[in-house]
Amino acid sequence: MTGVAETNKRVEQPMDPNRSEMNGHTQGPGSQSPSEVRSPEGSGRRVRRTTETPGAEDTEHRGRKWTRFRRDGPLDEQSSERTPGELTKSASVVGVRAEALEDRHRGLLGRTVPLDRIQLPKKPRGLLNDPLGRKVAWKTKGESGETQTATFVGRTHTGKPVVDDGSSRPRVVARAVAPRKGGEPTRHPLQGVSPRYLRRPGAELKAALTTILDHVEPGHLPARAYADALVNAGHAVYVVGGAVRDAIRQVVQGGGDVRDVDLVTTALPKDIRDVVGQLEARGGQPVSSPSFVDQFGAVLLEGDKMDLVTLKVGSKPHETPKKSKAIFGSDVMKDAGLRDFTLNALYYDPVNGVVVDPTGRGVQDAADGVLRLAENPDDCNASHALRYFKFRGRGYEPAEGLMEQVRAIAERTFGARGMPAKVARISVGSADHDDAARAWLSDLRRVMDRDGMADLYDRHIAPDEDEIVRRIVERNR
Repeated sequence: MTGVAETNKRVEQPMDPNRSEMNGHTQGPGSQSPSEVRSPEGSGRRVRRTTETPGAEDTEHRGRKWTRFRRDGPLDEQSSERTPGELTKSASVVGVRAEALEDRHRGLLGRTVPLDRIQLPKKPRGLLNDPLGRKVAWKTKGESGETQTATFVGRTHTGKPVVDDGSSRPRVVARAVAPRKGGEPTRHPLQGVSPRYLRRPGAELKAALTTILDHVEPGHLPARAYADALVNAGHAVYVVGGAVRDAIRQVVQGGGDVRDVDLVTTALPKDIRDVVGQLEARGGQPVSSPSFVDQFGAVLLEGDKMDLVTLKVGSKPHETPKKSKAIFGSDVMKDAGLRDFTLNALYYDPVNGVVVDPTGRGVQDAADGVLRLAENPDDCNASHALRYFKFRGRGYEPAEGLMEQVRAIAERTFGARGMPAKVARISVGSADHDDAARAWLSDLRRVMDRDGMADLYDRHIAPDEDEIVRRIVERNR
């Protein structure tokens, strides 16, 4: 991939007496705004250039001359508008590849892929056909009166429509009907993701992801078999989370195996179970999770090497948090916003060969080993804080301000019921007997102490150590 100009020198713009400071536009005939340049030469097209862009370099590319830009100065970790090595958005509009990574990571990704070139199944089914975000007509069973309208927000795990009628919480209805227009296309799950973050993987990353998809455990089918089967059944499917993150780490650091794969799909749990049942006859793993787990959108396969999960778009709140229900829909952007960290909110489309980074920071954070919340801290729960300590134990570093956010989350949520089960859920598989489980808990306290949060362990985890040890052993045995 062609490099971006490395410069830390500020380009001084000559003062233009016709320039108005409002909106950075130059007034007067024949003038050109300092926030605009022409590129490529002779094309007569203009691209937007922010006044913060200090460096520029003319580069030959495919026989044409382009002007590239790079932001100056260190990355502000708290800014959502700047990423390392980022080109101005306008530059990508005229064909210059938008760089989302610093030089040492640039080989991870290739060129951007337009959304209209990312194909969906020829005969889409399930969530792909839903009128997500559109007005629908609905009427609950047994009610009389006129039909009402509301916004379609998704479905329950059993397939019942969920609508937002402006009340305090979403409503589950018996049926919701959207007005149809002739030839109206199916809503794309990647709609809303910035075009800059739909990218081809570089050669090494593609090889790593291919290895993950094609890896075969003895007596099992590869992950690609499940992905292909879901697509053939009319559902979109993506490799998500840890597998993509670890593939990136593998390329950056060299070595290491990635064996566990999670697939996220637009198929509802009942449809996933149908597909898994068909593959079981060909030697695939049977479903190991009981049916009540379907309400979380997860279908777990025997062997703990693969999970198949439905895309989530939110939850239906309840006075008792434990009774809140997940809502499912074909929207990757919303699914990403419900994940814990940006480096886990990464998706790979194995059919079209596209890496999807909805937050715009996931690939960079995975490459650098940086933890950053993908969700609003006010919406995070105890599991977010515990998973933070899990990744800290693996050597990941927190983004600026994250430790303070995690402490606030833990102070607010660690006192709730169910902590032993939540702690056991993040334990390592090797802790399959009492001594190993207690050693793991000692390591957990050491990690928390390193970040100045040992008091949280002593107050909320230590009193339940015996119960936590029992649950860890039971879980991993």
